[in-house]
Amino acid sequence: MAKKIILSLAILYFIFATSCDVVQIANETNPKKRDSLEIYVFNVGEAMSQLIISPTGKSILIDCPESNWNSNTISKFIASEIKRITGNTHINYIVASHLHLDHIGYVGYGGIWGLIEKEGITCDVLLDRNAGKWIDYNDDKIPDYSNEIVYYNGGNLTNTAKRWICWVTDPRSKAGNIRQIAKLDSTTQIDIGLSEGVIVKIVQVDGYGVKMTDNETSISGDHTKESFPPSENDYSMTLWIKWNKFDYIFGSDTDGQYQKSPSYTYNDVESIVAKKINQQVEILNVNHHGAGYSSNNTYVTTLKPQVAIYQVGDNSYGHPEQRVLDLFYQNNVDQYLTAMGDINRNYYNSVIVNGTILIKVAKNDSYTVNKKSYASLEP
Repeated sequence: MAKKIILSLAILYFIFATSCDVVQIANETNPKKRDSLEIYVFNVGEAMSQLIISPTGKSILIDCPESNWNSNTISKFIASEIKRITGNTHINYIVASHLHLDHIGYVGYGGIWGLIEKEGITCDVLLDRNAGKWIDYNDDKIPDYSNEIVYYNGGNLTNTAKRWICWVTDPRSKAGNIRQIAKLDSTTQIDIGLSEGVIVKIVQVDGYGVKMTDNETSISGDHTKESFPPSENDYSMTLWIKWNKFDYIFGSDTDGQYQKSPSYTYNDVESIVAKKINQQVEILNVNHHGAGYSSNNTYVTTLKPQVAIYQVGDNSYGHPEQRVLDLFYQNNVDQYLTAMGDINRNYYNSVIVNGTILIKVAKNDSYTVNKKSYASLEP
């Protein structure tokens, strides 16, 4: 009799556990629909990370940084936020906007690698730029970062970028199985709700269409062996997210000036992006944390945002630059910051949140930024 009871309890436990697994899978593959488009701009210091959830429930995580190469602090935080906000551990798309530590973390420790390899976050598609490919010439299954990478589009690449390239182009890695190269001008590669009218367009990536100061040499291509190659920022991805009248632009660290640093060059990508978008938008995520090399006059006055959002923190770079704060203020743009940047700045009437900035867009095209109401404009 006791054996029968134990067997019955074991069967019931198996059925219960299996049912829970089915419910969890259902939650992941059939996300819960919502009444709004939601954009969570996380306070991750002098770095960027955002979670976008469509009315269909499908999601995009743009970037997951770290403040140090051997840290996984932010990947733990982002993983916990994903679980809290979505109710599960699944993201439909993870986008790596470009290959800098303050956007993707460091493979082997944290960042996007940490989310996927350590924190249990699953993903349908990992989207990044076409920087290069690891070729295991000696078939030892160990990347040689100096001699086994073939570069396609790149300039000033750090070890962060090299380790990333080897990870995402390794077919045996978790990333290698879900990685896709971003397709310029595509409006279908990222589908979080085309059926509901939510469009995600890849406006720029890999410096396509941008020339250097000689007006002849293309940013695209392999410049890694040059004395003054383009900055990695010049290869940043720009995403345009549209729902009805609402438009949101994320441009990562896109540059907007021609300047020369001690070891690489900055190039004007923003003017090309502005020409491609060529309309007023509701919200602009300020490029490069408000750096002086970005947010040029053409870019800001062409897009004419109602709201500008800065992801910034305590830093030694002088972010945000006063010129950038002045330009948005003079164009009557409401400015929000995840945290205080350079303390020697006039922030005017900017809102310094010291936390996550939440944007919620309703079906009637009204939207809120941390509960302050706005109305979307005609394009």
